[in-house]
Amino acid sequence: MTQIFTILWDSYKLLTAKKLFWITLGLTIFIALLYASVGFYDGGISLFFGTAKLDNDLINAQSDLASHFYMKIFTNYLVPWWLGLFSIVLALISVTPVFPNFFEKGAIDVAVSKPIRRTTLFLTKYMGCLLFVAAQVALFCVICYIAQGVRIQQWSLQIFWAIPLLLLAFSSIFCIAVLTAVVTRSTVFSLLMALLMWGLGVVLNSAEKGAYNYAYNPMMEIARSTEQGGINPEKVHQITQGISMPTPKVTRLTNLLKEKVKIDGKEVGSYLDAFLSAFGFGEKKSEFKLQSGKRHSMAYIFGSTLAFNIVVLGLACFLFERKDF
Repeated sequence: MTQIFTILWDSYKLLTAKKLFWITLGLTIFIALLYASVGFYDGGISLFFGTAKLDNDLINAQSDLASHFYMKIFTNYLVPWWLGLFSIVLALISVTPVFPNFFEKGAIDVAVSKPIRRTTLFLTKYMGCLLFVAAQVALFCVICYIAQGVRIQQWSLQIFWAIPLLLLAFSSIFCIAVLTAVVTRSTVFSLLMALLMWGLGVVLNSAEKGAYNYAYNPMMEIARSTEQGGINPEKVHQITQGISMPTPKVTRLTNLLKEKVKIDGKEVGSYLDAFLSAFGFGEKKSEFKLQSGKRHSMAYIFGSTLAFNIVVLGLACFLFERKDF
């Protein structure tokens, strides 16, 4: 156990010694505080802790839409764009060199000579890298949690779902970099392969989503009725779903937070149903929402992504066990 803590401590010192760690941490705190600076007054929205004000008759301290608006910023912008994209890229750049540097002559010789199994050594090193991401996401969520409680009196513990969701999303990309590092010992190639797999997953899952919408969305009935050539939309969806199933569901994992975060027991998006109904889309939206169960359940998203992690990490660990350093 002491050896495991020593490896984790070494990983922590290695990461914190890099300027990029502190840059990423500083940006995370800055973005969270920027979110916390948004507030509401009787006439509209205040920005930068009250230094600027935007008059708004719909969104203000007296409106129920203020809570929805504030939560929507978190679930629809901060999580997918900052935590789900930019911070993951910065984290990848920070932690990808850990394993290639670990495999260098001298460093690896000392590590494998210690009385600890290679599998334990490998997985502990991997967990140390994940802690880098977990710490930053946790800090971000704590600041946002306090901001939501103070600004809109919504102490929503569900926002902490961001930690496991984004950690699994990051791991599904980082494991590719680790596998590549075991084979090539190249930092640049490991980073490129991780980004390539990420991009491939996004493309395949976007194609599957498009095929699903075309096959089942009631609003696409006219387009389907005029389709020529005998194409079966449901068959196309089944094919694209089969192709995308083995890939990591990074985007879907971040989108799951929208379903987890609630305001007074209701999903954040449900506050828009009244507006959609006014334009005649409420019934169609509800019908399509019921159909959505045919696409991806939470078990499917978690299960397929976790399986991808296990297979890739298992292969990397197997090669590390048998590699002659």
